[in-house]
Amino acid sequence: MRRLSANYIFPVDKPPIKNGIIEVEENGTIINVIDTQNKETAGTEFYNGILVPGFVNTHCHLELSYLKGKIPGHQKLAGFIESLKNIRSEESSEIIAAKADFFDKLMWQNGIVAVGDISNDTTTFPIKKESKIYYHTFIEFFGLIPEKAEKTYSAVKEKLNTLNLFKLNGNLVPHAPYSISPSLFNFYKTAIHAPTEIVSVHFQETESENTYFKHQTGDLFNLFKKWGMPFPFNSNSSIDYLLENIPPHLNTIFVHNTFAGADAINKIKTTDEHPFLCLCPNANLYIENQLPDIPLIQNSDIPITLGTDSLASNNSLSILEEMKTIQHHFPDIPFHEILNWATINGAGALKLDNNFGSITVGKKPGINLVENMDLKNLKLLPESIVRKLI
Repeated sequence: MRRLSANYIFPVDKPPIKNGIIEVEENGTIINVIDTQNKETAGTEFYNGILVPGFVNTHCHLELSYLKGKIPGHQKLAGFIESLKNIRSEESSEIIAAKADFFDKLMWQNGIVAVGDISNDTTTFPIKKESKIYYHTFIEFFGLIPEKAEKTYSAVKEKLNTLNLFKLNGNLVPHAPYSISPSLFNFYKTAIHAPTEIVSVHFQETESENTYFKHQTGDLFNLFKKWGMPFPFNSNSSIDYLLENIPPHLNTIFVHNTFAGADAINKIKTTDEHPFLCLCPNANLYIENQLPDIPLIQNSDIPITLGTDSLASNNSLSILEEMKTIQHHFPDIPFHEILNWATINGAGALKLDNNFGSITVGKKPGINLVENMDLKNLKLLPESIVRKLI
């Protein structure tokens, strides 16, 4: 057994404890969380900083790790998509796998214990099988040509079969409202969905998503027109189109929300039974140079989670760096609230809160030490770092 102590413990499911103690079994199971009432106790490992649960990254593209630094920032989403399409096949499968393996291990060192990861191919499956991180893999489907819908859906089902052969958790998910024809969505909509499935969908990452649906104009529309893609939609609203086609009873992670307004958020809240709004602030700044209206999202009372997106659109796969960006741009948001987004809310979104997300007796959440904090005001600093202890 280990006894860990620090200036503060943030169990997440309880208020912070000053100079508290966590008793942990060797396998990482929490035995006890003790409020010492500031009394000195012997036989503990004391650390300067705060102890928090392991982080949960609810949106990642591990397979794109080889693209770090290769796509210029601030191109807007349409420019990013075009750059990604042009560069994606330039590297060997061995290099792609090696980079993914390296950054999987780095995420673990950065205190991340669980990841909701997007896969468009099977490259990362062997890595996830051996990883110390828990992965829920989202295999995306997309396509705008109605005549190719059946073939497209069959192909992604084959990838899911391969995932199952590796005995990994995951399911099929829609990429984004603007990239899926009604014919393709119908295969997903009419399928039988197991209770273990989770929906993850890119949403409102760019303003051109709205002009695409409403007016058939804007960067996305022009890009798809350039590629000879049809506009197969009857709906003039991306949120209406999504909510018509995704199962309302499953956990649904709406990812990015950079341009999500009050109307869309209200529709999510009143229509979807288990919604989560995932923020990927560093990727939003990298691609669109804009952040979501986080106070608006907070006021919705829909649980917020955090993601890193990919190294094609970010400089690191670090949840702590996402937290620092939010605190820098929204200093009035308390640290403990941002921590909830990085831990228990993400665990809930991925249906892992029985084991992850809080320092609770019986759980094995992992324990991170956050150092170089402003301990007086309980704020992150630019130089704050995370160290995995358990």
